[in-house]
Amino acid sequence: ADEAGDAPWHVVTSTPLDSDRHLVSDERLLQYAATGIRFRLWRCPWTCKETGVQTAQDDTRVRHFTAMESESSRPLMVVCPRFKKDPTAAVMFRALQPSVKALDPREVSETEVDSTSLVLHLEWTVDALKSAALAPICLHQIRYRLVSGLSSEEANSQDPEGIHEWRTFKIFERVTSLDDPTVVYELPIAGPHFLMGADYEVSVRIGSRSRWGQWSPPVHFSLAIPPPELPSPAGFSAEKVMLEDGAVFFRIKWNAFRPHHLSAKLEYRVRMMRVTRYKY
Repeated sequence: ADEAGDAPWHVVTSTPLDSDRHLVSDERLLQYAATGIRFRLWRCPWTCKETGVQTAQDDTRVRHFTAMESESSRPLMVVCPRFKKDPTAAVMFRALQPSVKALDPREVSETEVDSTSLVLHLEWTVDALKSAALAPICLHQIRYRLVSGLSSEEANSQDPEGIHEWRTFKIFERVTSLDDPTVVYELPIAGPHFLMGADYEVSVRIGSRSRWGQWSPPVHFSLAIPPPELPSPAGFSAEKVMLEDGAVFFRIKWNAFRPHHLSAKLEYRVRMMRVTRYKY
């Protein structure tokens, strides 16, 4: 696609699909994956079958029919948009960016999202195109599906048919380049899409204005929160405290439990049982 306008044309293997379309399949096109290619259709006799190259001079040696000539196509990608680094996913607490809050309202529950919230942090790197003539990779789409972890009632609300169907978010635009090929995107962990206690898979695809690439391999992330772990040693102690007015209290101490990193709040419940028995 970057070659000069008078550069020679190369014949490629093609198969007519119908009167208006041709299917091109030639492994030699892979060598132009970084720069892209241009196509042109000749409807006149091929003059250089021996060399497989058609120059501008050769093109003038045959009789042209103006109504049957074709112009050079726009620069085209040889391969679909690809990832240089597959997407990664992490669940974390952080302040939501303005662009994240501006998601499609249908994608976020009616519950107001706090300024510091639990988010799904996604990051991927695009195999950016080297040729400025090609349409840049600028379209991105995320999809997710439930894997396990919900009760039957909650699972039915997210996956009524029980087939772990993929669900997609709205396409968003972010132009990538050789200088800036990495995309960072964050989704709020909020219903009805993401429910605590469940495991999910997420996948991403990228594309240009002309074509989409394949979906990336699924990335697993979990919103399951196990109970806090008991410290070792527990360090539990109870001390009787009597105040001047005769009131009796107990001062209880223990080593802090180790909660899951997604636990925003840890509650303790203390219980007591009488051991001695008195006859009244």
